[in-house]
Amino acid sequence: MGQRSLPVLCWRWRNIMKISVMAVGKIKSRHIKALADDYASRLSRYILAEISVVRNDAKALEKIAPSDFVIVLDERGKEMTSKNLAEFLTGHQARGTKNMVIFIGGPDGTDEQLKMRANFILSLSNMTLPHELAQAVLLEQLYRACSINRGEPYHRE
Repeated sequence: MGQRSLPVLCWRWRNIMKISVMAVGKIKSRHIKALADDYASRLSRYILAEISVVRNDAKALEKIAPSDFVIVLDERGKEMTSKNLAEFLTGHQARGTKNMVIFIGGPDGTDEQLKMRANFILSLSNMTLPHELAQAVLLEQLYRACSINRGEPYHRE
């Protein structure tokens, strides 16, 4: 399936940490796709990232390496502020995380086996989001986290 590579490193991070956003199913809404593509393009100025589409959770598990730090998005996961996410990413970079995989499940959620493989379960909201919208929100929050780490004025208190 298709994937987009975004090849630039966040300027504060000394060691390269790749963030792989893995989603079940393509974004079908052209409006949400345009929004996700916009934030992916902005994000590409800061980090090395890859966005890939998988057919199902089993295919995702096949692509995840044993050494990957895996985050699964789930409404029952831990919520973070944008600043907390920025600190979380910087902390993992400092600890030497080489590849962080952020998994977005499909319309039926995420398989328990994939949740058990996760190192961290993150919630973007207590509300259930459509998986397509979750991808756009995640990309925006990753972009925001990088802008916070860089000290840029995008994020406001």
